[in-house]
Amino acid sequence: MSRFGKRGALPDGMIRGMITDIAELHRMLSARLDAGFPDPVGVAGMVTEVAFEPGAVSFCLQNGAGAGASIRVVLEGASLDQVRQDVQPDGLDWVVVSGLILALRGRLGYWELGGRPELRASAIDHAGTIAAREQWRA
Repeated sequence: MSRFGKRGALPDGMIRGMITDIAELHRMLSARLDAGFPDPVGVAGMVTEVAFEPGAVSFCLQNGAGAGASIRVVLEGASLDQVRQDVQPDGLDWVVVSGLILALRGRLGYWELGGRPELRASAIDHAGTIAAREQWRA
């Protein structure tokens, strides 16, 4: 007999004694990610999938042109206001542009709707952006 029982199914709601409700699983992943990365992180990549919404900007940062790993980035609230001030006189829509290389700092979190990690950005790293663009050109 398999470890999954006679019908090949796990007991309702359980995997090795853990709750498997999808919402609960997302909460557990979020808590583990928060605990594993308590300090802000920096990341650089190519901007894709930009979406400007009232009070927020979201986009992806990718390794390489259309290939490799990516992470969703969200700018909202006070962080969005601060970044808007930091990039003046340019507007944010001139800085967060698909195809450009950008370096950011922020906290890692978990995007439950998308089921993956996200960077809750707090600042654009200007020196990091310049360095990343130079490195990507080489």
